[in-house]
Amino acid sequence: MKPLLLSTVLTLFSSLLIAQTFAEIDSGLEVDSIQARSIAYADIDGDTDLDLIIVGFVAGTGRVSRLYTNDGTGQFNEVSGTAFEGIMGSVAFFDVDNDDDEDLFLTGINSADVRLAKLYLNDGLGQFTEVPNTPFAGVTSGVRNESIAIADIDGDNDLDLLICGRDDTNMLVTKLYTNNGTGLFTEVAASPFTDMAGAVEFADIDGDDDPDLLLSGIINNNNFFVKLYTNDGAGNFSEVLNTPFEELLSESIVFSDIDGDNDLDVFMTGMTSFNSPSSKLYTNDGTGVFYEVLNSPIVDVFHSSAAFADIDGDNDQDLLLSGYVDAFTQITKLYVNNGIGNFTELLDTPFEQVAVGTVAFLDVDNDNDQDVLVDGLNNTPGLVLKLYANNGLISSIENQFNALDFEVDLFPNPVIGDEVKVCFTLEHNATLKFSLFDLNGRQWMQRQAHLSAGFHTFSIDIATLTTGTYLLQIEDGEQNGIFKIQVPE
Repeated sequence: MKPLLLSTVLTLFSSLLIAQTFAEIDSGLEVDSIQARSIAYADIDGDTDLDLIIVGFVAGTGRVSRLYTNDGTGQFNEVSGTAFEGIMGSVAFFDVDNDDDEDLFLTGINSADVRLAKLYLNDGLGQFTEVPNTPFAGVTSGVRNESIAIADIDGDNDLDLLICGRDDTNMLVTKLYTNNGTGLFTEVAASPFTDMAGAVEFADIDGDDDPDLLLSGIINNNNFFVKLYTNDGAGNFSEVLNTPFEELLSESIVFSDIDGDNDLDVFMTGMTSFNSPSSKLYTNDGTGVFYEVLNSPIVDVFHSSAAFADIDGDNDQDLLLSGYVDAFTQITKLYVNNGIGNFTELLDTPFEQVAVGTVAFLDVDNDNDQDVLVDGLNNTPGLVLKLYANNGLISSIENQFNALDFEVDLFPNPVIGDEVKVCFTLEHNATLKFSLFDLNGRQWMQRQAHLSAGFHTFSIDIATLTTGTYLLQIEDGEQNGIFKIQVPE
Protein backbone atom coordinates (compact mmCIF):
# COMPACT_ATOMS: atom_id res chain seq x y z
CA MET A 1 0.00 0.00 0.00
CA LYS A 2 1.39 3.39 -0.94
CA PRO A 3 1.57 6.06 1.79
CA LEU A 4 -1.46 8.33 1.82
CA LEU A 5 -0.96 11.97 1.01
CA LEU A 6 -1.61 14.14 4.06
CA SER A 7 -4.37 16.05 2.23
CA THR A 8 -6.13 12.71 1.63
CA VAL A 9 -5.64 11.74 5.26
CA LEU A 10 -7.14 15.01 6.51
CA THR A 11 -10.08 14.78 4.12
CA LEU A 12 -10.81 11.18 5.10
CA PHE A 13 -10.37 11.98 8.77
CA SER A 14 -12.74 14.96 8.58
CA SER A 15 -15.34 12.99 6.63
CA LEU A 16 -15.24 10.06 9.02
CA LEU A 17 -15.29 12.32 12.06
CA ILE A 18 -18.48 14.07 11.08
CA ALA A 19 -20.16 11.02 9.57
CA GLN A 20 -19.73 9.17 12.83
CA THR A 21 -20.76 12.14 14.92
CA PHE A 22 -24.07 13.54 13.68
CA ALA A 23 -27.34 11.90 12.63
CA GLU A 24 -30.67 13.58 11.87
CA ILE A 25 -33.34 13.33 14.57
CA ASP A 26 -37.01 12.82 13.82
CA SER A 27 -37.87 15.62 16.25
CA GLY A 28 -41.60 15.97 15.61
CA LEU A 29 -41.17 19.67 14.85
CA GLU A 30 -43.61 20.16 11.97
CA VAL A 31 -42.94 23.87 11.50
CA ASP A 32 -42.20 24.22 7.80
CA SER A 33 -45.25 26.45 7.31
CA ILE A 34 -43.91 29.14 9.68
CA GLN A 35 -42.21 31.82 7.56
CA ALA A 36 -39.88 34.67 8.59
CA ARG A 37 -39.36 32.90 11.87
CA SER A 38 -37.21 33.36 14.96
CA ILE A 39 -36.27 30.65 17.44
CA ALA A 40 -35.28 30.62 21.10
CA TYR A 41 -34.65 27.68 23.39
CA ALA A 42 -34.43 27.10 27.14
CA ASP A 43 -35.57 24.65 29.83
CA ILE A 44 -38.94 26.22 30.56
CA ASP A 45 -40.44 23.51 32.79
CA GLY A 46 -37.56 22.47 35.04
CA ASP A 47 -37.09 18.97 33.62
CA THR A 48 -33.44 19.61 32.58
CA ASP A 49 -34.04 19.47 28.82
CA LEU A 50 -34.27 22.27 26.27
CA ASP A 51 -37.63 23.40 24.94
CA LEU A 52 -38.29 25.67 21.92
CA ILE A 53 -40.39 28.64 20.90
CA ILE A 54 -40.82 29.64 17.27
CA VAL A 55 -42.42 32.91 16.18
CA GLY A 56 -43.24 33.95 12.63
CA PHE A 57 -45.88 34.14 9.93
CA VAL A 58 -48.19 31.41 8.60
CA ALA A 59 -50.02 32.02 5.34
CA GLY A 60 -53.78 32.10 5.91
CA THR A 61 -53.31 32.27 9.70
CA GLY A 62 -51.21 35.33 10.39
CA ARG A 63 -48.52 35.80 13.01
CA VAL A 64 -47.91 32.93 15.44
CA SER A 65 -45.90 32.17 18.57
CA ARG A 66 -45.67 28.41 19.10
CA LEU A 67 -44.11 26.69 22.09
CA TYR A 68 -42.76 23.12 21.98
CA THR A 69 -41.67 21.04 24.96
CA ASN A 70 -38.96 18.39 24.77
CA ASP A 71 -39.41 14.91 26.26
CA GLY A 72 -35.67 14.70 26.99
CA THR A 73 -34.77 12.65 23.93
CA GLY A 74 -35.17 15.37 21.31
CA GLN A 75 -38.85 14.67 20.63
CA PHE A 76 -40.97 17.84 20.72
CA ASN A 77 -44.69 18.43 21.27
CA GLU A 78 -46.56 21.68 20.75
CA VAL A 79 -48.07 23.28 23.86
CA SER A 80 -51.64 24.35 23.26
CA GLY A 81 -53.37 27.35 24.81
CA THR A 82 -50.30 29.48 25.56
CA ALA A 83 -50.67 33.13 26.52
CA PHE A 84 -48.29 34.38 23.84
CA GLU A 85 -49.39 36.84 21.20
CA GLY A 86 -48.45 35.81 17.69
CA ILE A 87 -45.71 37.95 16.19
CA MET A 88 -43.16 38.11 13.43
CA GLY A 89 -40.02 39.43 15.06
CA SER A 90 -37.53 38.45 17.75
CA VAL A 91 -37.82 36.31 20.87
CA ALA A 92 -35.59 35.49 23.86
CA PHE A 93 -35.74 33.53 27.10
CA PHE A 94 -34.10 34.92 30.24
CA ASP A 95 -34.77 34.97 33.99
CA VAL A 96 -36.07 38.51 34.54
CA ASP A 97 -37.22 38.12 38.18
CA ASN A 98 -34.41 36.02 39.69
CA ASP A 99 -36.60 33.01 40.52
CA ASP A 100 -34.43 30.52 38.63
CA ASP A 101 -36.80 29.87 35.74
CA GLU A 102 -36.83 31.15 32.19
CA ASP A 103 -39.21 33.99 31.37
CA LEU A 104 -39.96 35.18 27.83
CA PHE A 105 -39.57 38.45 25.97
CA LEU A 106 -40.79 38.96 22.42
CA THR A 107 -40.96 41.94 20.12
CA GLY A 108 -42.22 42.33 16.58
CA ILE A 109 -45.33 42.92 14.53
CA ASN A 110 -48.63 41.14 15.24
CA SER A 111 -51.43 40.04 12.91
CA ALA A 112 -52.98 43.52 13.09
CA ASP A 113 -49.67 44.98 11.80
CA VAL A 114 -49.01 46.62 15.17
CA ARG A 115 -45.48 46.65 16.56
CA LEU A 116 -45.38 45.42 20.13
CA ALA A 117 -43.09 44.14 22.87
CA LYS A 118 -44.33 41.77 25.56
CA LEU A 119 -42.88 40.14 28.65
CA TYR A 120 -44.20 36.88 30.12
CA LEU A 121 -43.27 35.45 33.52
CA ASN A 122 -42.81 31.69 33.99
CA ASP A 123 -44.16 29.91 37.06
CA GLY A 124 -41.31 27.38 36.85
CA LEU A 125 -43.48 24.71 35.24
CA GLY A 126 -43.73 26.30 31.81
CA GLN A 127 -46.92 28.25 32.47
CA PHE A 128 -46.54 31.89 31.38
CA THR A 129 -48.40 35.04 32.43
CA GLU A 130 -48.13 38.37 30.61
CA VAL A 131 -46.69 41.32 32.54
CA PRO A 132 -48.91 44.39 31.97
CA ASN A 133 -47.80 47.97 31.38
CA THR A 134 -44.19 47.29 30.40
CA PRO A 135 -42.16 50.25 29.04
CA PHE A 136 -40.72 48.46 26.02
CA ALA A 137 -40.89 49.82 22.49
CA GLY A 138 -42.11 47.29 19.97
CA VAL A 139 -39.60 46.91 17.14
CA THR A 140 -39.01 44.83 14.05
CA SER A 141 -35.59 44.30 12.53
CA GLY A 142 -35.79 41.41 10.09
CA VAL A 143 -32.67 39.75 11.50
CA ARG A 144 -34.09 37.10 13.84
CA ASN A 145 -33.10 37.23 17.52
CA GLU A 146 -30.15 39.56 17.05
CA SER A 147 -32.22 42.66 17.77
CA ILE A 148 -32.34 41.58 21.45
CA ALA A 149 -29.31 41.56 23.77
CA ILE A 150 -29.38 40.57 27.43
CA ALA A 151 -26.81 41.11 30.20
CA ASP A 152 -26.32 42.47 33.71
CA ILE A 153 -24.95 45.83 32.63
CA ASP A 154 -24.85 47.55 36.04
CA GLY A 155 -23.54 44.85 38.37
CA ASP A 156 -26.70 44.43 40.47
CA ASN A 157 -27.09 40.70 39.69
CA ASP A 158 -30.14 40.95 37.45
CA LEU A 159 -30.50 40.86 33.68
CA ASP A 160 -31.04 44.06 31.73
CA LEU A 161 -32.26 44.35 28.16
CA LEU A 162 -31.34 46.14 24.93
CA ILE A 163 -33.47 46.14 21.78
CA CYS A 164 -33.01 47.72 18.36
CA GLY A 165 -35.00 47.99 15.15
CA ARG A 166 -37.82 49.99 13.63
CA ASP A 167 -40.47 51.28 16.05
CA ASP A 168 -44.17 51.95 15.40
CA THR A 169 -43.30 55.21 13.58
CA ASN A 170 -40.90 53.22 11.35
CA MET A 171 -37.93 55.05 12.87
CA LEU A 172 -34.77 53.19 13.81
CA VAL A 173 -34.21 52.97 17.56
CA THR A 174 -31.78 51.41 20.03
CA LYS A 175 -33.17 51.29 23.55
CA LEU A 176 -31.65 50.09 26.82
CA TYR A 177 -33.74 49.04 29.83
CA THR A 178 -32.47 48.29 33.33
CA ASN A 179 -34.11 45.73 35.62
CA ASN A 180 -34.80 46.28 39.33
CA GLY A 181 -34.40 42.56 40.04
CA THR A 182 -38.10 41.70 40.08
CA GLY A 183 -38.71 42.12 36.35
CA LEU A 184 -39.64 45.80 36.54
CA PHE A 185 -37.78 47.63 33.76
CA THR A 186 -36.95 51.31 33.28
CA GLU A 187 -35.67 52.84 30.06
CA VAL A 188 -32.20 54.41 30.30
CA ALA A 189 -32.53 58.00 29.18
CA ALA A 190 -29.98 59.41 26.74
CA SER A 191 -28.02 56.20 26.19
CA PRO A 192 -25.04 56.74 23.85
CA PHE A 193 -25.98 54.04 21.37
CA THR A 194 -26.66 54.80 17.72
CA ASP A 195 -30.22 54.12 16.58
CA MET A 196 -30.07 51.15 14.20
CA ALA A 197 -31.40 47.84 12.99
CA GLY A 198 -29.03 44.91 12.87
CA ALA A 199 -27.18 42.65 15.27
CA VAL A 200 -26.26 43.46 18.88
CA GLU A 201 -24.32 41.46 21.42
CA PHE A 202 -22.97 41.97 24.95
CA ALA A 203 -19.58 40.51 25.94
CA ASP A 204 -16.77 41.34 28.36
CA ILE A 205 -14.11 42.31 25.83
CA ASP A 206 -11.57 43.91 28.19
CA GLY A 207 -11.49 41.47 31.10
CA ASP A 208 -12.97 43.79 33.73
CA ASP A 209 -15.97 41.55 34.50
CA ASP A 210 -18.68 43.74 33.01
CA PRO A 211 -20.48 43.37 29.66
CA ASP A 212 -19.46 45.67 26.83
CA LEU A 213 -21.52 46.05 23.65
CA LEU A 214 -20.97 45.56 19.91
CA LEU A 215 -23.56 46.78 17.38
CA SER A 216 -23.57 46.26 13.63
CA GLY A 217 -26.28 47.24 11.19
CA ILE A 218 -27.93 50.05 9.30
CA ILE A 219 -28.57 53.59 10.53
CA ASN A 220 -31.14 56.18 9.46
CA ASN A 221 -29.13 57.48 6.52
CA ASN A 222 -29.01 53.90 5.19
CA ASN A 223 -25.27 53.61 5.86
CA PHE A 224 -23.82 50.43 7.32
CA PHE A 225 -21.78 50.67 10.50
CA VAL A 226 -20.14 48.77 13.37
CA LYS A 227 -19.64 50.32 16.80
CA LEU A 228 -18.08 49.05 20.01
CA TYR A 229 -18.84 50.44 23.46
CA THR A 230 -17.09 49.64 26.74
CA ASN A 231 -18.90 49.57 30.08
CA ASP A 232 -17.56 51.18 33.26
CA GLY A 233 -19.27 48.51 35.39
CA ALA A 234 -22.18 50.71 36.38
CA GLY A 235 -23.91 50.61 32.99
CA ASN A 236 -22.27 53.72 31.57
CA PHE A 237 -20.96 53.09 28.07
CA SER A 238 -18.26 54.84 26.03
CA GLU A 239 -17.60 54.35 22.33
CA VAL A 240 -14.30 52.78 21.32
CA LEU A 241 -12.78 54.63 18.40
CA ASN A 242 -10.61 53.33 15.54
CA THR A 243 -11.79 49.74 15.67
CA PRO A 244 -10.75 47.43 12.80
CA PHE A 245 -14.23 46.09 12.08
CA GLU A 246 -15.55 46.08 8.54
CA GLU A 247 -18.77 48.07 8.21
CA LEU A 248 -21.58 45.56 7.78
CA LEU A 249 -25.29 45.17 7.74
CA SER A 250 -24.65 42.32 10.12
CA GLU A 251 -26.90 39.33 10.73
CA SER A 252 -24.70 37.55 13.23
CA ILE A 253 -22.29 38.63 15.96
CA VAL A 254 -20.80 35.78 17.98
CA PHE A 255 -18.20 36.12 20.74
CA SER A 256 -16.01 33.16 21.69
CA ASP A 257 -12.45 32.44 22.85
CA ILE A 258 -11.21 30.87 19.65
CA ASP A 259 -7.48 30.84 20.42
CA GLY A 260 -7.39 29.62 24.02
CA ASP A 261 -5.98 32.82 25.56
CA ASN A 262 -8.93 33.40 27.92
CA ASP A 263 -10.39 36.46 26.21
CA LEU A 264 -13.36 36.85 23.90
CA ASP A 265 -12.74 37.07 20.16
CA VAL A 266 -15.54 37.89 17.73
CA PHE A 267 -16.94 36.54 14.46
CA MET A 268 -19.24 38.67 12.31
CA THR A 269 -21.18 37.96 9.14
CA GLY A 270 -23.37 40.03 6.86
CA MET A 271 -23.53 42.24 3.80
CA THR A 272 -20.96 44.94 3.13
CA SER A 273 -21.75 48.39 1.78
CA PHE A 274 -20.52 47.05 -1.59
CA ASN A 275 -23.31 44.43 -1.56
CA SER A 276 -20.93 41.54 -1.08
CA PRO A 277 -21.12 38.81 1.57
CA SER A 278 -18.65 38.89 4.44
CA SER A 279 -17.40 36.63 7.24
CA LYS A 280 -14.79 38.26 9.46
CA LEU A 281 -12.95 36.83 12.43
CA TYR A 282 -11.19 39.17 14.88
CA THR A 283 -8.93 38.15 17.75
CA ASN A 284 -8.77 40.07 21.02
CA ASP A 285 -5.50 40.96 22.76
CA GLY A 286 -7.24 40.73 26.16
CA THR A 287 -7.75 44.46 26.59
CA GLY A 288 -10.47 44.87 23.98
CA VAL A 289 -8.15 45.66 21.07
CA PHE A 290 -9.08 43.50 18.07
CA TYR A 291 -7.10 42.33 15.05
CA GLU A 292 -8.58 40.86 11.89
CA VAL A 293 -7.61 37.25 11.15
CA LEU A 294 -6.28 37.23 7.60
CA ASN A 295 -6.47 34.33 5.13
CA SER A 296 -9.24 32.61 7.07
CA PRO A 297 -10.76 29.58 5.28
CA ILE A 298 -14.24 30.52 6.48
CA VAL A 299 -16.54 31.26 3.55
CA ASP A 300 -18.15 34.71 3.14
CA VAL A 301 -21.94 34.65 3.65
CA PHE A 302 -25.00 36.88 3.97
CA HIS A 303 -28.51 36.22 5.33
CA SER A 304 -26.50 34.11 7.72
CA SER A 305 -26.24 32.60 11.17
CA ALA A 306 -23.27 31.34 13.19
CA ALA A 307 -22.57 29.54 16.47
CA PHE A 308 -19.53 28.30 18.40
CA ALA A 309 -19.21 25.19 20.58
CA ASP A 310 -16.74 22.39 21.32
CA ILE A 311 -18.19 19.60 19.18
CA ASP A 312 -15.27 17.18 19.34
CA GLY A 313 -14.31 17.23 23.01
CA ASP A 314 -10.88 18.83 22.57
CA ASN A 315 -11.66 21.92 24.68
CA ASP A 316 -11.68 24.47 21.87
CA GLN A 317 -14.45 26.30 20.06
CA ASP A 318 -15.59 24.99 16.68
CA LEU A 319 -17.80 26.97 14.29
CA LEU A 320 -21.15 26.24 12.63
CA LEU A 321 -22.16 28.62 9.82
CA SER A 322 -25.06 28.98 7.40
CA GLY A 323 -26.05 31.53 4.76
CA TYR A 324 -25.93 32.50 1.11
CA VAL A 325 -22.53 32.59 -0.58
CA ASP A 326 -24.21 34.11 -3.63
CA ALA A 327 -27.78 34.83 -4.71
CA PHE A 328 -28.48 31.17 -5.51
CA THR A 329 -26.31 29.05 -3.21
CA GLN A 330 -26.97 28.24 0.45
CA ILE A 331 -24.42 26.58 2.70
CA THR A 332 -24.24 25.03 6.15
CA LYS A 333 -20.62 24.39 7.11
CA LEU A 334 -18.83 23.11 10.18
CA TYR A 335 -15.26 24.20 10.88
CA VAL A 336 -13.09 22.48 13.48
CA ASN A 337 -10.64 24.54 15.54
CA ASN A 338 -7.09 23.37 16.23
CA GLY A 339 -7.04 25.18 19.59
CA ILE A 340 -5.20 28.30 18.47
CA GLY A 341 -7.89 29.71 16.19
CA ASN A 342 -7.00 27.96 12.95
CA PHE A 343 -10.11 26.42 11.37
CA THR A 344 -10.50 23.52 8.96
CA GLU A 345 -13.78 22.68 7.24
CA LEU A 346 -15.18 19.23 7.97
CA LEU A 347 -16.34 17.77 4.69
CA ASP A 348 -19.40 15.65 3.88
CA THR A 349 -21.48 16.88 6.78
CA PRO A 350 -25.11 15.72 6.85
CA PHE A 351 -26.53 19.18 7.48
CA GLU A 352 -29.22 20.74 5.29
CA GLN A 353 -27.85 23.68 3.29
CA VAL A 354 -29.79 26.78 4.38
CA ALA A 355 -29.84 30.56 4.57
CA VAL A 356 -32.13 33.19 6.14
CA GLY A 357 -32.43 31.15 9.31
CA THR A 358 -30.72 30.01 12.48
CA VAL A 359 -28.02 27.52 13.31
CA ALA A 360 -27.31 26.60 16.92
CA PHE A 361 -25.54 24.12 19.14
CA LEU A 362 -27.75 22.70 21.89
CA ASP A 363 -27.99 19.45 23.81
CA VAL A 364 -31.51 18.32 22.87
CA ASP A 365 -31.22 14.73 24.10
CA ASN A 366 -29.53 15.24 27.49
CA ASP A 367 -26.41 13.20 26.71
CA ASN A 368 -23.96 16.01 27.53
CA ASP A 369 -22.75 16.71 24.02
CA GLN A 370 -23.55 19.42 21.51
CA ASP A 371 -26.27 18.59 19.01
CA VAL A 372 -27.03 20.84 16.04
CA LEU A 373 -30.11 22.80 15.00
CA VAL A 374 -30.31 23.94 11.36
CA ASP A 375 -33.20 26.18 10.36
CA GLY A 376 -33.84 28.20 7.23
CA LEU A 377 -34.53 28.30 3.53
CA ASN A 378 -33.05 25.44 1.51
CA ASN A 379 -32.57 25.28 -2.26
CA THR A 380 -35.87 23.52 -3.06
CA PRO A 381 -36.82 26.28 -2.14
CA GLY A 382 -38.55 25.54 1.10
CA LEU A 383 -38.34 26.14 4.83
CA VAL A 384 -36.79 23.41 6.95
CA LEU A 385 -35.96 22.93 10.60
CA LYS A 386 -33.76 19.94 11.35
CA LEU A 387 -32.04 18.59 14.43
CA TYR A 388 -28.91 16.44 14.29
CA ALA A 389 -27.83 14.37 17.28
CA ASN A 390 -24.16 14.18 18.20
CA ASN A 391 -23.63 10.49 18.89
CA GLY A 392 -20.51 11.06 20.95
CA LEU A 393 -18.29 8.57 19.11
CA ILE A 394 -15.53 11.06 18.37
CA SER A 395 -13.18 9.64 20.99
CA SER A 396 -13.49 6.13 19.58
CA ILE A 397 -12.08 6.71 16.08
CA GLU A 398 -8.33 6.73 16.80
CA ASN A 399 -7.63 3.54 14.87
CA GLN A 400 -10.01 3.90 11.92
CA PHE A 401 -7.14 4.47 9.50
CA ASN A 402 -4.86 1.76 10.87
CA ALA A 403 -3.80 -0.34 7.87
CA LEU A 404 -0.63 -1.53 9.62
CA ASP A 405 -0.15 -5.23 10.27
CA PHE A 406 0.57 -4.61 13.97
CA GLU A 407 -1.45 -3.09 16.80
CA VAL A 408 -0.61 0.38 18.13
CA ASP A 409 -1.55 1.72 21.57
CA LEU A 410 -1.23 5.37 22.62
CA PHE A 411 -1.28 6.41 26.27
CA PRO A 412 -2.18 8.55 28.00
CA ASN A 413 -4.61 9.87 25.42
CA PRO A 414 -5.90 12.54 26.02
CA VAL A 415 -2.34 13.40 27.00
CA ILE A 416 -1.39 14.01 30.63
CA GLY A 417 2.01 15.62 31.09
CA ASP A 418 4.53 16.37 28.36
CA GLU A 419 4.60 13.18 26.35
CA VAL A 420 2.51 10.43 24.84
CA LYS A 421 3.87 6.90 24.46
CA VAL A 422 3.32 4.86 21.29
CA CYS A 423 3.54 1.12 22.02
CA PHE A 424 3.62 -1.69 19.46
CA THR A 425 5.13 -5.11 18.72
CA LEU A 426 6.85 -5.85 15.40
CA GLU A 427 6.91 -9.35 14.00
CA HIS A 428 9.91 -8.55 11.80
CA ASN A 429 12.56 -5.88 11.40
CA ALA A 430 11.20 -2.63 9.95
CA THR A 431 12.01 1.00 9.29
CA LEU A 432 9.19 3.19 10.60
CA LYS A 433 8.57 6.88 9.98
CA PHE A 434 6.57 8.81 12.60
CA SER A 435 4.97 12.14 11.55
CA LEU A 436 2.75 14.39 13.65
CA PHE A 437 0.35 16.88 12.01
CA ASP A 438 -2.35 19.25 13.20
CA LEU A 439 -5.72 19.41 11.42
CA ASN A 440 -4.49 22.23 9.20
CA GLY A 441 -1.84 19.91 7.74
CA ARG A 442 1.08 21.60 9.52
CA GLN A 443 3.80 19.12 10.46
CA TRP A 444 5.03 19.31 14.07
CA MET A 445 7.37 16.34 14.20
CA GLN A 446 8.99 13.70 11.99
CA ARG A 447 11.32 10.90 13.05
CA GLN A 448 12.54 7.72 11.47
CA ALA A 449 13.71 4.59 13.30
CA HIS A 450 15.25 1.27 12.22
CA LEU A 451 13.69 -1.29 14.57
CA SER A 452 14.13 -4.99 15.17
CA ALA A 453 11.33 -7.48 15.77
CA GLY A 454 9.84 -7.27 19.24
CA PHE A 455 8.12 -4.83 21.59
CA HIS A 456 8.87 -1.10 21.29
CA THR A 457 7.84 2.11 23.03
CA PHE A 458 8.21 5.36 21.12
CA SER A 459 7.75 8.63 23.05
CA ILE A 460 6.44 11.84 21.49
CA ASP A 461 7.25 15.12 23.23
CA ILE A 462 4.11 17.30 23.21
CA ALA A 463 5.32 19.97 25.65
CA THR A 464 5.36 22.64 22.93
CA LEU A 465 1.99 21.75 21.42
CA THR A 466 -1.09 23.88 21.95
CA THR A 467 -4.45 22.48 22.96
CA GLY A 468 -6.13 20.62 20.12
CA THR A 469 -6.37 17.48 18.00
CA TYR A 470 -3.32 16.03 16.23
CA LEU A 471 -2.81 13.17 13.78
CA LEU A 472 0.06 10.73 14.19
CA GLN A 473 0.97 8.99 10.92
CA ILE A 474 3.08 5.82 11.12
CA GLU A 475 4.51 4.44 7.86
CA ASP A 476 6.56 1.32 7.20
CA GLY A 477 7.09 1.97 3.48
CA GLU A 478 4.10 -0.09 2.41
CA GLN A 479 1.34 0.58 4.93
CA ASN A 480 0.01 3.44 7.03
CA GLY A 481 -1.61 4.00 10.36
CA ILE A 482 -3.33 7.26 11.29
CA PHE A 483 -4.04 7.86 14.99
CA LYS A 484 -5.69 10.78 16.80
CA ILE A 485 -3.96 12.43 19.76
CA GLN A 486 -5.84 14.85 22.00
CA VAL A 487 -3.84 17.56 23.79
CA PRO A 488 -6.08 19.07 26.50
CA GLU A 489 -5.64 22.36 28.33
